Amino acid sequence: MIGDPAYLYHALQQIVSEMKFACQIMATALHQRLPRKVRRIRTLYHANPLFNLVTGTPGFSPAKLWHNAIGTAAYFLAEQNRGKDEILRLAPLE
Repeated sequence: MIGDPAYLYHALQQIVSEMKFACQIMATALHQRLPRKVRRIRTLYHANPLFNLVTGTPGFSPAKLWHNAIGTAAYFLAEQNRGKDEILRLAPLE
């Protein structure tokens, strides 16, 4: 299924969810309201445990999500400024 882009769906949904969370963090820190377009983005992460139980959505650690969201946003912005090849060359391998 290499030619089928649907295999990227989950990865892209996770990245978009992390970017939305990063926007929420920044908006809260700046005492700003998120734009309607951002608020309407569906996310993987729900803080309501009853919603997670009923839908089978896995829970999440807000501390880990905070770390991942900030990291995703930082790499996204760095890639916009420096280019993908430069960022991949400088990225630490863990």
